[in-house]
Amino acid sequence: MEDLSDKSLKPVIFKASGGYIFLDYLEIIMCCAEGNYTVVYTTLGTNSFKILHKINYISLKYQTDNFIRCHKSYIINLSHLEKLLVTTHQAQLTGGYLAPLSNDCWRKLKDLTEQYM
Repeated sequence: MEDLSDKSLKPVIFKASGGYIFLDYLEIIMCCAEGNYTVVYTTLGTNSFKILHKINYISLKYQTDNFIRCHKSYIINLSHLEKLLVTTHQAQLTGGYLAPLSNDCWRKLKDLTEQYM
């Protein structure tokens, strides 16, 4: 039997219809609410999959400085942020994904951006 003591599980665990999915934060691009489920978009071979958690659960359990709720139906990983679209108040992410930004999140990201200019 293999010793599991020196192996660690990935920090994000989602329940899906076929079992549990283990991901690192950097593998997640964004999460999008879809009724009682959430669609998770990743950098992995399977670009997206549906999980059996509401977006509120994910927001409460896994939110960090880089993994933020940017809209009532979206969570984005700032590590994958490529562009802030001024005219539409959207975030463009790795893979061409777009996520709407709430007014509060827009101001927060705009302020962060201006700090680095």
